[in-house]
Amino acid sequence: MNKESTIIKKLVKREPLTFSDKISIWSIVFFMFWMILFILFLDIMISFIIALILVIAIVILIKYRNNFYPSFITVEKIQWMIEDASPTELENIIANMYKQLGYRNVEVTQPTRDSGADVIMNRKKNKYVVQVKKYSKENKVSTEDLQRLQGSKEHYRANCMKIVTTGFYSSVALDYAYRHRIEVIDGDELLNLMYRSYRIRNKFYNKIFRKDEIGVKQ
Repeated sequence: MNKESTIIKKLVKREPLTFSDKISIWSIVFFMFWMILFILFLDIMISFIIALILVIAIVILIKYRNNFYPSFITVEKIQWMIEDASPTELENIIANMYKQLGYRNVEVTQPTRDSGADVIMNRKKNKYVVQVKKYSKENKVSTEDLQRLQGSKEHYRANCMKIVTTGFYSSVALDYAYRHRIEVIDGDELLNLMYRSYRIRNKFYNKIFRKDEIGVKQ
């Protein structure tokens, strides 16, 4: 299968493209513009410059189109963003999601001494500790993860607990969470929450945020 066929199949299936795929696509677009403009202007250099400017302008427009046309955001794009994020980046994504959903004092803890909690936040009179797990669908959250979260509840003097995973939970873990009042969010529910947070604020967000947007617990 040649590279062009692979790219076409990815576009049809709405799959993410690699950097090499994008270079190939934009090269083809550039040469198409160049040939059309060359036929119209009959000047190879002028046609080259105008084609280059057009391609750069289109690339910039597509890159920032989510700021102008929020409807372009889809659940599939959110899924790709989650899959590309590192565990640390995912913690920032989750923190920003909850901030968009109306939680206050949202802070990401230091990775080296988080005591089992990755995000701390408040809503109304409740203080939440949140644990974030970047898991595959095959790697399920266990009771050990939930027990560690319980320890962070005492450490941060919180009264509510959430655990968010990109995967799913074992039946034993779900039973444990129910008995200890731990709110569990699996990969499917996470997608819905992220999409809802985007729709509420009518804006999207990147994998890494500025320090003044999300606090870092010292």
